[in-house]
Amino acid sequence: MTSIISSLSITQIKSLSTASIAALDTDDVAAMSTAQVAALSSKQIAAIETVDLGAMSSDQVGAISAASIVGLTLSQLTALTSGQEAALTTKSIAALTTTQINNLGTDQVSYLSTTQVASLSAVQVGAVGTDDIAVMSSDQIAAISTKSITGLTTTQISTLTTAQVSALSTGQIASLTSKQLSALTTDAIVALSSAQVGAISAKSIGGLTTAQIAVLETADEVALNSTQIAALSSSQIKALSSDQVSSLTSTQLSGLSAAQLGALDTEDLATLDSTDLAAISTKAIAGLTTTQIASLSTDQVSALSTGQIATLTSKQLSAITTDGIAALSSTQVGAISAKSIGGLTTAQIGALESADEAALSSTQIAALSTAQVKALSSDQVAALTTSQISNLSATQLGALDTDDIATFDSTDLAAISTKAIAGLTTTQIASLSTDQASALSTGQIATLTSKQLSALTTDAIVALSSAQVGAISAKSIGGLTTAQVAALETADEAALSSTQIAALSSAQIKALTSDQVGALTSTQLGSLSATQIAVLETDDIATLDSNDLAAISTKAIAGLTTTQIASLSTDQASALSSGQVATLSAKQLGALSTDAIAALSSTQVGAISAKSISGLTTAQIAAIETADEAALSSAQIAALSSTQIKALSSDQVAALGTTQIASLSATQLGAVSTTGIAGLTSTQVIALTTKAIAGLTTDQITAMSTDQVEALTSGQVAALSSKQLSAISTDDIVTFSTDDIAAISSKSITGLSTADITAMSSTQLQAFSSTQVQAMNSSQVDAIITAYQSF
Repeated sequence: MTSIISSLSITQIKSLSTASIAALDTDDVAAMSTAQVAALSSKQIAAIETVDLGAMSSDQVGAISAASIVGLTLSQLTALTSGQEAALTTKSIAALTTTQINNLGTDQVSYLSTTQVASLSAVQVGAVGTDDIAVMSSDQIAAISTKSITGLTTTQISTLTTAQVSALSTGQIASLTSKQLSALTTDAIVALSSAQVGAISAKSIGGLTTAQIAVLETADEVALNSTQIAALSSSQIKALSSDQVSSLTSTQLSGLSAAQLGALDTEDLATLDSTDLAAISTKAIAGLTTTQIASLSTDQVSALSTGQIATLTSKQLSAITTDGIAALSSTQVGAISAKSIGGLTTAQIGALESADEAALSSTQIAALSTAQVKALSSDQVAALTTSQISNLSATQLGALDTDDIATFDSTDLAAISTKAIAGLTTTQIASLSTDQASALSTGQIATLTSKQLSALTTDAIVALSSAQVGAISAKSIGGLTTAQVAALETADEAALSSTQIAALSSAQIKALTSDQVGALTSTQLGSLSATQIAVLETDDIATLDSNDLAAISTKAIAGLTTTQIASLSTDQASALSSGQVATLSAKQLGALSTDAIAALSSTQVGAISAKSISGLTTAQIAAIETADEAALSSAQIAALSSTQIKALSSDQVAALGTTQIASLSATQLGAVSTTGIAGLTSTQVIALTTKAIAGLTTDQITAMSTDQVEALTSGQVAALSSKQLSAISTDDIVTFSTDDIAAISSKSITGLSTADITAMSSTQLQAFSSTQVQAMNSSQVDAIITAYQSF
């Protein structure tokens, strides 16, 4: 019977219930046009009996719409023939659910065309069973789109055969995630072509396991680009075999990071040749561990670029073997950073070749520790350039051994900075040869401390030039030992400034020889202090001429000892300035020889201070020339002791001026010898003060001549005591003027003898006042009456 289904319109077909669809028999279904099939909904499709579906032609199956294909039940799907399956459009394939995909039989999966496979989404691909994946052909695998390949699960990936993996396109490989990559078997990894390996994305390559990394063939490994290399983890890098590492290209090596480089084993590093090492970036070189550095061969070390050397840290540098250090070129040594050079061990420092050492910059030299500098051999020190030496610090210089110092020639020593010279130890200073000492600049000499100066040998002191001696600082010159001072040549000594001379200690001054003292200039002598002057020996003092003595300051002259004063010659004494004489103390004056006193000029004698003149001995007083004595001031005369006055000769007394006479006190006048009193002129007598007159002894008055007594003024007479008056002879009394008679005090009037009164003239007697007469004793009054009666 002919089916009427073919006569139904599309609208009528769409309106058929699922029950009606299910009621259709095989012939009815077979009679449907492709348009009618295309109009069926997913529910209507699902209602078709499996047997009836199996009777559908390939065209009819191919007509099922993408929207309705999801209606196919699992039993319907599994019943599809290879021909029917092949008729499904890419849209229909793409519309299949993951459940439908998952339930496809292995045969059905194998029947999928490459076009159909290409239409599968990532989710659909992920739904394909692992057994189904296994039966897929290389073409089918290759047909999976790059977007959909990401749908493969790690389980699916792990089941891929080497043939299937080999079939993957570079695009598919590039789309694989890190997890998918990690799921590939090691055989699969081996099966990858160089192109495929090169296609792995840098984002995903980190998914490769260490086992996978280890099986990468060197030919494939070469295909990795810089970005891929840079994306490898330290663990992956560590997993590389020595053969793999040795196969890395220069470009690949240049892409390694510090962390990656640090992950390589020493055996891996050993495979790198000069070109390989040179390719490593300066940033990456910082990743080398000390163990790796220590494993580098001399060829490898010498292959490092200056840029790489410059980035090495102090710890990395310290790990290089001494043979490696010796293998470095001058350029490489010069490239070591100043920040890192401190890492070099003393053994490494010792291994530096002189030619390479010369390449060290001033900054590098300055960065060396004292331990490193101390490790330099004498040959290495000798090889240092003047520029390098000039950059040594005080601490570094102080670390050198005396054997090292001995290698310095004049140019080397002159190159040491003034700041650094302060670092020389006393042991080093003591080791300097005369040539080395004489090579020191004035600037260097000026910075030497007192301790450093004291360490110079006497031969070195002798070798110093006048300019060098003159450069010694006043602060440090006190460090010179007495032996060194004694070794100074007179020509060099002359270069000492006033400040330097003033800074010398008493012990140093005392150490000067007579020749050295004699060579001192007037300016230098003028700088000596009282303390310094005091320590000079009498032999030293004897070398000083008139100009020398005159140059000594008045403050310093006070330092002369009595022994030194006593040793002065007459020429030396006469050379003293009035200012110097004025500062002499009483003890110093007392030490001058009588010859020296006699040699003093009037000006010098006049300069003796009133405070000190008392120090003159009676012998010295007696030695003063009358011409010089005249220069004594009133203050000086007044300061003389009665003992000194008593020592004056009659000539000296006679030479005293009226002003000097007027300066005598009663005590002083009383000390003058009777001969001296007798030698006074009338003018000198008149100059005596009334206070001084009171000091005249009866012996002195008795010694006075009539002219001297007659010269007494009425004021002087008034000052006479009764004893003094009684000592005047009657012959002298009668010479008194009426004013003199009237001037006799009532207290002293009793000193007149009755003989004196009876010998007086009437005019003299009439000169007595009533007060005087009333003060007389009865004998004197009787004598007056008798005298009057005689007229």
